[in-house]
Amino acid sequence: MRKSSSYFTELSWLLFVKRLGKLLPKRLRFRFYKLFYNYESARYIGVRLIIPYFESLNLQFIVFTKYLIDWNVFFFGQYEKETNDLLFEYIKPGQVILEAGANNGTETVLLSRLVGPNGKVLAFEPVEHIYQTLQLNLSINHCTNVQTEQKALGESDGQLHFNVLSEDFCNQGMASKYDETSADAKVLVQQTSIDSWVVKNNIRTVDFIKMDIQGAEIELLKGAKHTIEKSKPLIFTEATEDFLSIEKLFDALTDLGYAVYFISSKGQLRLLSKSSLVEGNWLAKPLQSI
Repeated sequence: MRKSSSYFTELSWLLFVKRLGKLLPKRLRFRFYKLFYNYESARYIGVRLIIPYFESLNLQFIVFTKYLIDWNVFFFGQYEKETNDLLFEYIKPGQVILEAGANNGTETVLLSRLVGPNGKVLAFEPVEHIYQTLQLNLSINHCTNVQTEQKALGESDGQLHFNVLSEDFCNQGMASKYDETSADAKVLVQQTSIDSWVVKNNIRTVDFIKMDIQGAEIELLKGAKHTIEKSKPLIFTEATEDFLSIEKLFDALTDLGYAVYFISSKGQLRLLSKSSLVEGNWLAKPLQSI
């Protein structure tokens, strides 16, 4: 396909590729879709549209097909299926969920439905243009049980410089306090600790913390020490050496009185020890609840 001449030309191509890919075995679809609509390719301008999302929950989602997360949602119906499967299993109606690094809201809108009208989602996203997309996705889904903050989470309250990639970069979730590259722009963002924020906002308990914050996880845990000691929430985190020593993250969680589990691609939990650490998605459970 030559460089798209219009939105509608590219949309027609996208829909054609998606229909054709569905005829293939699931194991071949990712490669097929990437071959015939590569979100990183300069030949495509990108398409913004609203599509059904977890239709059983009556959700919709705004996607821009040049973004990695949105591309996956368009072609596969969701991003990070293993994460979503875990949320379906562990999130219960009426709970209070704290989401650090909400991004454009792929999990936020899902969490909103899972906790129901008597629950609450506290969603934090510091990058302005991503935060605006988050707000739009919450609005079209009427997520009135979500409280958002355009702030980073850390050990203390204040301001800091955040490394943000340009809006045309394919993975907007790579913004970070620490992962600086020559392509980054530094923007000033507000930061708060969880402990001070829950006091200011009269949050009585937190049942589940989900964090995907590119290397700032230990700082978040330090700034949430009292909340964690009081509420004993489950803690879900991405653990990767790209941003932070997973050994240090493991130590931080166990020092708080948690057992740490690796979540397999099939959703099975395997208890980790310091000698058996692996990168991936982790779930930490308070020892007294096991």
